[in-house]
Amino acid sequence: MMNPFDEDDYMIPSNPFDVDIKVEGNRVNGMATRPRVTQQFSTAEEIVSHWKKLDNITSNGITDPFDIVDIKNHLNAMGRLVAEEQPHSSGRTGDCLEFLLSEDVIEKVYALSLRERTYSKDLRLCILNFFVELLSSTQPLLIHQQLLRPLTKLLHVLEENKDEEITAAMIPVLHQICVMIHDNPSLLDLFYMDGRKSSQSKCLVFVLLIAHIHETSSNVSSDMSRTVGSRSIASCSREAVLSFLSLAKKTKHKGVAMFITDDTSFCPVLAASLSAMYSELPTSQPLVFDEWSSVTTCVRHCVPNLTSFVHCLQFCNSVIQVSPYEVTEKVLTLIHDGFLQQVLVPALFQKSEQALVFSTAYLNILLSTVTAPPLMRVLLQLLVTGSHDNEPLLDALVGRVECVSELCSVSLELLHILVDLNCEDVMLELVLKYLLHGGHVKLSHVKLVGLTDVYGQFSAKVIDLRPKVCVAAENLYIERVIYGADSVDGNVVGSGWFKKKPFPSNPSNTNIVDIAYISIESSYYIQLYTARKAIEECAKACKCWSSSYEHCTASNSTARETVSTVNGYHGIQQHSETITNRLVSHKKKRHSTSGVYFNTKAGVFVKVLFEKLSRMLGQSPKVNLLVTKLISRLCHYPHPLMRSYLLHHNITLLPAVPDLSSVLTQLSDEITDMGHREEGLELRLARARKTMIARADQDLCPAARQPSEPHHSPATTPGRTQNGGSEVSITNLTKPSEDSNGTPESAHHTNSSSTSTELSPSSASQHTPKQKQKKIGTSKLYSIIIFDEFLKELAAISQEQSIISPISYTPIDDT
Repeated sequence: MMNPFDEDDYMIPSNPFDVDIKVEGNRVNGMATRPRVTQQFSTAEEIVSHWKKLDNITSNGITDPFDIVDIKNHLNAMGRLVAEEQPHSSGRTGDCLEFLLSEDVIEKVYALSLRERTYSKDLRLCILNFFVELLSSTQPLLIHQQLLRPLTKLLHVLEENKDEEITAAMIPVLHQICVMIHDNPSLLDLFYMDGRKSSQSKCLVFVLLIAHIHETSSNVSSDMSRTVGSRSIASCSREAVLSFLSLAKKTKHKGVAMFITDDTSFCPVLAASLSAMYSELPTSQPLVFDEWSSVTTCVRHCVPNLTSFVHCLQFCNSVIQVSPYEVTEKVLTLIHDGFLQQVLVPALFQKSEQALVFSTAYLNILLSTVTAPPLMRVLLQLLVTGSHDNEPLLDALVGRVECVSELCSVSLELLHILVDLNCEDVMLELVLKYLLHGGHVKLSHVKLVGLTDVYGQFSAKVIDLRPKVCVAAENLYIERVIYGADSVDGNVVGSGWFKKKPFPSNPSNTNIVDIAYISIESSYYIQLYTARKAIEECAKACKCWSSSYEHCTASNSTARETVSTVNGYHGIQQHSETITNRLVSHKKKRHSTSGVYFNTKAGVFVKVLFEKLSRMLGQSPKVNLLVTKLISRLCHYPHPLMRSYLLHHNITLLPAVPDLSSVLTQLSDEITDMGHREEGLELRLARARKTMIARADQDLCPAARQPSEPHHSPATTPGRTQNGGSEVSITNLTKPSEDSNGTPESAHHTNSSSTSTELSPSSASQHTPKQKQKKIGTSKLYSIIIFDEFLKELAAISQEQSIISPISYTPIDDT
């Protein structure tokens, strides 16, 4: 049979309307192509021509397989003509659509599919392909029974369909129907039949989509690519379901909501799929770690089928966000009772330590993925109030921080995610409930809890804790790496790339590689700025809390002396100058302390965290970064009860109560002793700092840096990024190798560290001869640098806390 679209046989049909037809000729590569008919009447004649040939087949039956090809071509051509047709200006139906309806074309083709059993599948595919073309029209189509009736009949026939090819053609049609209903809610009554005896048939479009929301077998057919692109069947089905659910919520259609919860398997399928995909995740698999790798990130990259679980979780999250209340509650109940209680909790208490590492990493990914408040509420409720074998779930997770394996690291990552949620219930369970009764301070000091450190005394104290060897090492780094090997009358010579720039008025609007590490002061100023932004963001998120947590409940009176605070940023200069002078000079002497012994009067969480901090010099840099990052995040909370405990300056804690100041003092004394015992420690620390900063700079801005112009940012000093946290800039660092003397060979690890100036022993400050002994390892060098940076960060946070009111604060103007 002749194909009407063959170029050689194509002829412009005669003009039955007796009007001029404008024909435009085109030439491609020198050859004439089919003329493009721009007059609308010619398309009406063309559709008549297609129908005559198609009607001949439907009347006489299919005589050979080539008839199926002709039916497909004619139907697709007719669907395209109708889709491209514009309705008349008067609102009357277009001529092509009017002809299609008058001849009842689709009903006749559907009837042929019932008669021709051998070719029923092929004919159904032809009809589905036709609707994909047709439903892209701007004209109202589904209101016409000549189209709606055969489409509904076909969908009922396909209700039990198991054929992948039919499914790949059907899903785009259902997707388009859902989109059309969402855009025009009045069409819902055409597909939702409340009076039907069969509950499943009330809304067949939605029921057909349920079975394919987690389809993994194939993509939609190539014929549908114009409509749905290269999306998978599952993706197309999920989008259609979400469109339908959002319509039900928008229209507040109680019948549809009850139909979904009571008469379909949608909610059970959703919860069961989440459980099934989680159960398929491995609990034992080789992971590639280095000294700086995040465990959760490694698990995410090393587990291929984790993507399917995350997609399922994201879909559940979206369903809860857009669904009617009845659907949301049903899904949440099933997820809690089925997935969380029966699958997730047992997985967190497996006997194998490696299985615990994987299950905790999966929990981290789950918490990081969920954004719907109702779903997050259910998750946090489980973590805060749940238990396993009479052991509180949260206490068990906190206790794993005491491990010395990767389980410690992944547990610290989990706790940081929880603290970073700014959730009152979580913080009450972890810390605040232990501080409320005032059992951590002397009774005479209870009334002092919550007072603001307006003079920055804690900041000054923390800066004074910086070991002299660390100050000397940083000055050496600035002198030899930043300013170059030689300096004549203050002129920079040697490095060739350092340019002294004024400190920017607004660091957030400055590219991180454009801020030169000029001095210790410039680094500290940026830490002040990022600390202020972090505290403000935390305060905004906590405004919905039920209490401001200003004082202990043990106090007999709620009356407190009001301490005036500085709300503007204008007072930062005087405080900064005082702290900076202490930072640079570092002349104050201290007495070392022995050990620190902790009890649980401030809670298990704080006890374990501070004990981990006290062992900082014997742990890996990765664990130390996680610990310091978590403590810094706790210090961002603006509540006076939390602030006065962590950053206290005027209260005395009871003996054996976890005390951050005592731990910092102990660590500072240990590092100072190391500086006395090992000659040239300043030089090794400066080299280690150079390696860490160079690698952090490379990870943050690899494209912006030129080989001949390496940059170092004060915001990317070890363990810190511009937002004040220990993020990608440090956790992605690889462990440098050591030479025969145990010195980190920074020049061999990153291009940005290979300047023309190298640190040499002659540049180190002169010291008295020291007893020779085994040199400190590279890992401990990095930990010392992390501790030094942590002290500066804590000082900046404390200083900003002293001038920011937790109730009414003045945001920084970023304009």
